[in-house]
Amino acid sequence: MNPNELLKLKGTFERRSAAPAGPPTLPKDASVPSQHLRDLSDQLYAVLDFWNSQEIRIDPLVSVYYTRVVAKSNRVHRLLSSKHAKANDSIVGARFYDGPIDPKHLVTHNVKREVVMAAIQDLRTCAQAIDDEFDSQKLTSEQLDAINKKGSRFTLGGLAKSVFGQIVRDAFYVEKFGVYRNEEEPRGSMVVSLFETSRPATELLEHYHIDVMPSQILDNAILLPENEFRVLQAEAPFLIAMSSTDMMTLDPGDFSPNISPLPESIPTPGNEPSIGVIDTGFFKDAYFEKWVIYDNRLSADIELNESDRKHGTAVSSIIVDGPALNPSLDDGCGRFRVNHFTVAKSGKFSSFDVMRKTKSIVEEHASKGIKVWNLSLGSEFAVRANSVSPEAAILDDLQHRLDVVFVVAGTNKTSEASDGRIGAPADSINSLVVNSVDFDGAPASYTRRGPVLEFFAKPDICYYGGTEEHPLTVAGLYATYPDYGTSFAAPWIARKLAYLIYTMELPKEVAKALIVDSATSWGKIEDSTSKGYGVVPIRIEDILYASKDEIKFVISEIINSYETLTYNLPVPLNSDGFPYIAKATLCYFPACSRSQGVDYTNTEVSLRIGRVAEKKKERPDGSTEIKTFIKPINNDSQDTKGVHINEKMARENYRKWDNIKHVGEVLKSRSGTRKTYGTDRWGIGFCVKERLDRGEGRGMRIGLVVTLKELNGVNRIETFINSCAARGWIVTRVDMHQMQLIDQVANVDIEFDDE
Repeated sequence: MNPNELLKLKGTFERRSAAPAGPPTLPKDASVPSQHLRDLSDQLYAVLDFWNSQEIRIDPLVSVYYTRVVAKSNRVHRLLSSKHAKANDSIVGARFYDGPIDPKHLVTHNVKREVVMAAIQDLRTCAQAIDDEFDSQKLTSEQLDAINKKGSRFTLGGLAKSVFGQIVRDAFYVEKFGVYRNEEEPRGSMVVSLFETSRPATELLEHYHIDVMPSQILDNAILLPENEFRVLQAEAPFLIAMSSTDMMTLDPGDFSPNISPLPESIPTPGNEPSIGVIDTGFFKDAYFEKWVIYDNRLSADIELNESDRKHGTAVSSIIVDGPALNPSLDDGCGRFRVNHFTVAKSGKFSSFDVMRKTKSIVEEHASKGIKVWNLSLGSEFAVRANSVSPEAAILDDLQHRLDVVFVVAGTNKTSEASDGRIGAPADSINSLVVNSVDFDGAPASYTRRGPVLEFFAKPDICYYGGTEEHPLTVAGLYATYPDYGTSFAAPWIARKLAYLIYTMELPKEVAKALIVDSATSWGKIEDSTSKGYGVVPIRIEDILYASKDEIKFVISEIINSYETLTYNLPVPLNSDGFPYIAKATLCYFPACSRSQGVDYTNTEVSLRIGRVAEKKKERPDGSTEIKTFIKPINNDSQDTKGVHINEKMARENYRKWDNIKHVGEVLKSRSGTRKTYGTDRWGIGFCVKERLDRGEGRGMRIGLVVTLKELNGVNRIETFINSCAARGWIVTRVDMHQMQLIDQVANVDIEFDDE
């Protein structure tokens, strides 16, 4: 029996606004001693005294050291706020301290002196109020609840109940206040970002006799020689928000090749879609040169030799003609044209310069139809624990603003690498980051590992990049030869992504979700730090089709509300209930803020999918209230009223703030039925949270892939399609072969006779 086609579902979703916040409370059995408030007040006074002693005049940078990884709702709200700005608006950096095992948040604010003085006074007033009105010299959660009750009478030092409660709540989550100082060891030229203040970064650097040319500035990053970085770190470490090493390199491959003849022929290109390649040079006389538009972005006085063209040509050869060169990896995607941009010579080169050119190239070509970009260059140095690299931040911004997606190689181990963590720009959150495996599916010897920012899951997936024992075949100028590296795993994924976007006409969010979802299985994800969600199948059919006992569908939706949900998904039933388990993958491309450090992504979209339950409740007037809700397949209760999940657990268990969410049930038996909860429906829900109160998630597109596996091996896809249509869903079959025919016809050049 033929496999089941992928389905596209389009339906009506409910939109809900967020419920208003209640009065400030403390966790059950928690308390805040008045002495803690006084200690915090003294620490703020010391911070203010420090800034008053500095020659350089800027508004104080105040770092808040929290007692744990905190949710946005548990950051300081009243403290460090003013009539004109919320405390959240003054955040200029966030990092973790106390190590990776039990990290805690350190958040830096840039606030005016009078705001700090007001916070000092508020803390002292609250401390005195606690001593005056509560015998134990501390305020408990029960006492704060009593204060919040309507009609309660407390003097609270003249403060309003809500103000007093919020100050106490702020203080509960704060361990101390201080001034953060950067102590990262430089390694050559450094790309530096200063904390954002009211004064330009160049002006601050001039104060320390560091002159910066415009060519040294890219967005909020500045390129400094090592000696100047050391001067800045010695005199003003409190101004440095983050830093990284300015260096990229190529793969560890390029061993003595066994030369083989080139393919006998390659057809002339038609109107096949193009993939952008940003790399080293290209051999203009390569056998597939008609498939490549070559653009050298290096200075005219930089001469390229043979070694400077080898890596880039090899990468482009896979994109154009990979299946002919490697028949065992024939993916069924055909050939692609390449727009090849040279941004570097071979060996070691400036990542700062590469990313400056990359930004210019992609912005220039976004309107010309290039949506998929391959970047197989990377740093030999490990990414920093507390900041995304400036290279990655540029890629993330491009992908959020423009309808483009990057496939980025996960970088390779070298003898000089300080440890096995991935290097820039493989810490790009929006990019599809690819690591390499051998042909048995084990991580290659040169594979590096994630996560990034101590939390974000990178790499995303992995693919076959060859090994020294079993290399891939790539093309050079006069011959093909064996080579290996993550650089050659990435272009295979770029081909698949391009096929899904160009030929199948799927949004980039759905295409990325399909790639990631195809790498997952019905078991637990293993070795995620090296392999991500798993190995992507070779054939494109295995991404676009499901087995006969599976129903796979995609949903593309624009998010415009706090909550977007449906309770109307008609999963087929048998006589006993739902004979299905499910897995789902969600992808989106959020705006990101590098200045926010570890709190990098600005928008969070959570996913709930599962059976719909109904709970009846008698009202006082005798009528019945029916509460409808989703029972998520992963038991996620983050957005359930009355349920508290701490931020660390939400990140670790439910990938909060990560822009890829995968949830799935484990296949334990090939028979059985799942119980119903009063309905014959499943539901899907998305909940949006904003980090910076800018509403950047509104209007953002999400892509969701859902797979339902029938536990008894029965093919129920027709039942599902008919039931969906009956409930108002528009169902479209994604027929790969039909889309290929349409694409072929559309790409035929028609010549008209002159009459």
